Amino acid sequence: MSLDLQSQMDYQKTRQKLCADMVKGTHLRLRQQLRKANGDFVSVWEEHCQNHELLGQYAEAMRILATDIWTQRPDTRIHWCYDVCVEYFQKGGLLKLREKEQRRLSYEKSRLHKREVLEQTKELNADSDVQTFAGFPQHCSLSRVNDFSDVVDSEVPLLQDRLCQNGCIDLPFEGKITLLDVGSCHNSFEKFDDFFSVVGIDLCPAVESVLKCDFLQLKVTQKADYSLPANNISEFLTSPVTVLPEASFHVVVFSLLLEYLPSPRQRWICCQKAHRLLTLDGLLLVVSPDSHHQQRNAPMMRSWKMAIEAMGFTRWRYVKQEHLHCMAFRKSKACGATAEKHSDMLYIPQDSHAKSEEGEDFETGRDLSSGNENEQSLEFLHQLNEINYD
Repeated sequence: MSLDLQSQMDYQKTRQKLCADMVKGTHLRLRQQLRKANGDFVSVWEEHCQNHELLGQYAEAMRILATDIWTQRPDTRIHWCYDVCVEYFQKGGLLKLREKEQRRLSYEKSRLHKREVLEQTKELNADSDVQTFAGFPQHCSLSRVNDFSDVVDSEVPLLQDRLCQNGCIDLPFEGKITLLDVGSCHNSFEKFDDFFSVVGIDLCPAVESVLKCDFLQLKVTQKADYSLPANNISEFLTSPVTVLPEASFHVVVFSLLLEYLPSPRQRWICCQKAHRLLTLDGLLLVVSPDSHHQQRNAPMMRSWKMAIEAMGFTRWRYVKQEHLHCMAFRKSKACGATAEKHSDMLYIPQDSHAKSEEGEDFETGRDLSSGNENEQSLEFLHQLNEINYD
């Protein structure tokens, strides 16, 4: 290997480390400030947003990593999102889901009819506590039949309502997919402009095509008050973006976004806003870094799944890549749970409560009881250099 080539490689490694340390250090400071503020994420975030110098340095570091460093690796993150959208909208993914719901509706209607038969039988045998009913075992009690009837009565109208509302996305799908890329930085999806109508937003954009927006402060309005065109949405918007109408996007992307936020409540708020901004049957794509094997943080992924599904989503795809968790959630209900009790389920290993009973951080396996949190957190964050972001 020539000296010039070796020098160039050393320069790239040093540059990568400096940029990665900038990104990792920002995340670490936010978590430390949150703990010092006793969980007051509002004040911590407001202070962070006022630090324009830090935001600019962070954005530049991310831009360099994304355009100069990570471009030397396969585009697994962005291409996974693209492939999922193609499969879902154009290769029958959504159609298969609707057909499955239709079959379920037919099945539940059949069971409802059986329940009506049972009700008639019940009237003839009202003087018995335990009866044998057509289609049910002999030990099936009258109370259990009533419980079953209540379930059927509640499920069938919901399924009928779902199928009626599905018309908001016509199949076969035509035109461009409207995509909101939150935390876009350098507008990774712009290269697919023949397939997506992209709106990239970021707290501190690194390129002009990304609009400035604090997603946590974004107001979501009713569509009757404010609407967007079907295509070329970004040309209609101006920076900074402070308001967007509900049900305006087919896809919302959180790629390496949720880990930036120091509080689970902030992650919950972002997911709720994504739900409002998506059309029914739209997709929320979540990409989260993790360099360990799939089972290492499986409890965390199950917790995320439960929390996000409680909002009115249904997980459609999950893939564990070498350094990433990739998840696709379908907006399956017009509204879901709003209770903040679910927010703590959106934890990450670096959160103060994400520790095992033995006092180890789930991600690093390091003992956190020694009190030297800065050194341990920085050691954990070295894996960011190995993550294949693009």
